[in-house]
Amino acid sequence: MRRRILAMTSLAHFINDGCGIAYATSYPIYINRGYSYIDVSIASALYLGTSAISSIAVGRIGDSIRRPAILLGFGVALWSIAIFILGYSIMAIDTRRSLELLLISALVGGVASSIYHPIGASIVSRYFIEDRGLALGINGSMGALGRSSYPIIITLLLSITPAGLLPLAIASLVASISIIASIGGITQNTGSRYRAVSISREIALPIALLTVIAMMRGILSQGVITYLSTFINQKMGISYGVEVGLLTSLALAGSIVSQPFLGVLSDRLGRGRSMILTTIMGSVSIYGFLELYRYSLASYIFLFLFGIFAFEAFTLLLSFVSDIMPERYVSTANSIVWGLGLSAGGSIGPVIVGLIASSSSLEAGYMAIASLNLLTIPIILYVKQFSHVRLASPQP
Repeated sequence: MRRRILAMTSLAHFINDGCGIAYATSYPIYINRGYSYIDVSIASALYLGTSAISSIAVGRIGDSIRRPAILLGFGVALWSIAIFILGYSIMAIDTRRSLELLLISALVGGVASSIYHPIGASIVSRYFIEDRGLALGINGSMGALGRSSYPIIITLLLSITPAGLLPLAIASLVASISIIASIGGITQNTGSRYRAVSISREIALPIALLTVIAMMRGILSQGVITYLSTFINQKMGISYGVEVGLLTSLALAGSIVSQPFLGVLSDRLGRGRSMILTTIMGSVSIYGFLELYRYSLASYIFLFLFGIFAFEAFTLLLSFVSDIMPERYVSTANSIVWGLGLSAGGSIGPVIVGLIASSSSLEAGYMAIASLNLLTIPIILYVKQFSHVRLASPQP
């Protein structure tokens, strides 16, 4: 059963993260057709902002329902709808309806993306105790594989036909049915003591600090990725097509290998030290890319390094949350750190970069968010004191 759970949650993670990167991969199409950075920023903020808001409710629902895997499958099914609408928007790119459809897709996609991480992480954490870091790392690597492969798939399909996103919508629907059929029957303890979950004072501070750290990571990762295809297209002079998809994928491919590695490393080295390492390297990789992006080999190396160190929140942050939270709070705590932290930060990042790019340049926007990320190092050093705290579950 554990293998099936890991396989199906990993499939859901693959679909979820792959579909999520579809927006950033498609944005150059809109910008090249006359849409502004502000238009793209609004769509990105709507997608990530909706995810941040709805993930709080999702976490509470996940803690209270008996069969959480059904909710997981429902989230993947929602992605099928969001990708279908996005594809329709691209087909209607030269009409007024295109932007409206993009915003509707972003809204549906935001709800869909809010489901996997709090629910998937809590399911994996519940069935993997001693090897939790490794299990979350393997699961996270499948999400990274989705993020890395979808830009290539999307640019390839769209280069063949404007209706290229339809196969991805169908694949998401089939995956959702498979997930529900395979693990929809697994249950968790529920009852009156698992309802109306509230955050106690003793766990509020570590959750708040982790949320701030996650927010800065979201600003960096989504601020960079949202405009990376556009940066490659406009600043590096590469025509929109499969090559743009390949370079975007390169920036995400590093996390495929790094997820299980960082999971094991955090089990041995500690979450705090691992977080400091990834914080420094995430920003340094962007500094290096901005300095050397005109040189092909150097730009490839720094993009790959960015992927290694900027997309570890699922493995490090959520593993840490599961370590210190009583089982009753796991989904709720995950949803706060991921929703108010990473997703809300992710919705802010593209806006920061878009506003700076509109008045200055994309390079200046990237530099600003890379510097902002480094400001979390003192917070990480402080929150390390909670890394070995194990709070007792409240009495029924």
